[in-house]
Amino acid sequence: MINNRKWEDVAELQRLCEELGGFSLKLNWDTLRSRKESDPQDAFIHRDGKLIAFLGVYDFGGKIELCGMVHPDYRRQGHFTSLLSQTLKSDKLKDCEEILLNTPAASDSGVQFLKTMPCSYAFTEYQMKYDSSIDHLTADKHSSSNPVTLRQASGSVADRETLIRLDVEGFGLQPEDAARLLDEITEEHQSSYDIIERDGLPAGKIRVSRLQGESWIYGFAIFAAYRGQGIGASTLRQVIDRERQLGHDIWLEVALDNPNARKLYENAGFVMQEVQDYYKVQKIQKAQPS
Repeated sequence: MINNRKWEDVAELQRLCEELGGFSLKLNWDTLRSRKESDPQDAFIHRDGKLIAFLGVYDFGGKIELCGMVHPDYRRQGHFTSLLSQTLKSDKLKDCEEILLNTPAASDSGVQFLKTMPCSYAFTEYQMKYDSSIDHLTADKHSSSNPVTLRQASGSVADRETLIRLDVEGFGLQPEDAARLLDEITEEHQSSYDIIERDGLPAGKIRVSRLQGESWIYGFAIFAAYRGQGIGASTLRQVIDRERQLGHDIWLEVALDNPNARKLYENAGFVMQEVQDYYKVQKIQKAQPS
């Protein structure tokens, strides 16, 4: 693992930027803290003995996401442009299918920077936090006779194939990208997958990442053949109750372009907290030797 001191510096810079800017950066701490010294994809700039700029690089199955920040006292000096240019030219990004630059929608400096970049808007992701006082989600109406059960995914071939198929069907990933993403997430000790079952057969999956008193829900997918049967509601009810017993704050990230998903999450007590915008970045091609 990369030494904790480095991440303490990143966390302190994040705190300063967020405090002054009034927004939340998406730095994917579960991924960062799982980094190995042999995997130095993130970029740093130090000045006067302190970290002044950081760019995180996150590989999500063939799609690269970038998110970074610059100390307020060192902005408009080309530091982030330097980090981004350096990163886009790296071998890590050479063969990736898509590069996305993430900025909080509330970050004026992020929005202004994007206006100078060769990029185009891709989509918006919403970060929602659970509030028990407005939780109206009832148990699955079929649960008494046809229960939905959750079990932790094992390392079996069958479970691996199920998780990959769900990412392919639910999120449009290519099988090889879904397999690589699964391998990378499996290495993150804070994350765990649950296989959702009905009648003893896999119907879906959900991933929960736990870190510093927070539980984050990701990758919630149901096979098409099982949709519209209350499985999503039953699963969410069980996960919320389980994570509450741990005393954790519960969050989820979702692109709310699906009205039914939005209704489910809001009915369960999830409230919009942060909005993250994603822009597709034009790749910088390396010059070919003459």
